[in-house]
Amino acid sequence: PFVEGEKVVLRFLDRTGFPDGLEAIGISSEKIDRFQRWLAQPYGIILVSGPTGSGKTTTLYLMLRELGKRSRINVMTVEDPVEFILPEIYQMQINPGIGLTYPAALRSLMRQDPDAIGVGEIQTPEVAKLVAQVAQTGHIVMSQLHARNTAGTLKLMHDLGVPVHVLQETCIGVVSQRLLRRLCMTCRIPVSDAAKALYPEPLKSSPATLYDAEGCDECNHTGYRGRIVVMEFLEPHSDFWKALDAGAPADELMKMLPPDFQSMKDDGMQRVAEGKTTLAEVHRVLND
Repeated sequence: PFVEGEKVVLRFLDRTGFPDGLEAIGISSEKIDRFQRWLAQPYGIILVSGPTGSGKTTTLYLMLRELGKRSRINVMTVEDPVEFILPEIYQMQINPGIGLTYPAALRSLMRQDPDAIGVGEIQTPEVAKLVAQVAQTGHIVMSQLHARNTAGTLKLMHDLGVPVHVLQETCIGVVSQRLLRRLCMTCRIPVSDAAKALYPEPLKSSPATLYDAEGCDECNHTGYRGRIVVMEFLEPHSDFWKALDAGAPADELMKMLPPDFQSMKDDGMQRVAEGKTTLAEVHRVLND
């Protein structure tokens, strides 16, 4: 209720349009190979992070579906709510009214002989510690958190009470992501040479044609139609874990990343070079 009347926000979930696999969300073959390598591990934690509306649940579901397609794999989830029904996966919705909380549900699932467990979201220290405990007992656990980037995700897990040595033992990898608006292919316009000269590297020297948004009837005069995902992946090495154990802040942890680390900004710049979005959109979403 507001002063001038009631207000409501509706969220629509199109269950008929759910992507069939990781390749359907438009990520590169290198990213798909990374996911497949993570999912081939015998046990450990895979975390997906980002703000609300960044596509975390979709990525989590797609990983669960990849595991569910394999024979003799018992995949289960505990969620609040169950947003999409996944074939060949046992999904449980928590119900605090009857005592079926995340911790209670996780303890119950451990008696169902699972191979992999998806946890809707890690919000409390108790759930964070249970997720680590489940991974330590020989299971793959996947979940999501609200964190700014991959380094901040592991710092948050540590702040929630999971010791660094446990994270180092169990963490398979972390992916952080955002959704960018996709350029309308009908009305996008090439960036002029003068404007391109003001772009940062490597875009300024790129031989690719860069585009900007204009607007037409097809995109409701926004210049954009649809969305694309940008991601960063982290598989920490020893220097990162030492810095985390020493209490380094997230900004300092970002300096302890592997040499081949590609940030979301790097991924966004690649999408600009591919003509799929604009530099302004990358700056808008990544607050850069």
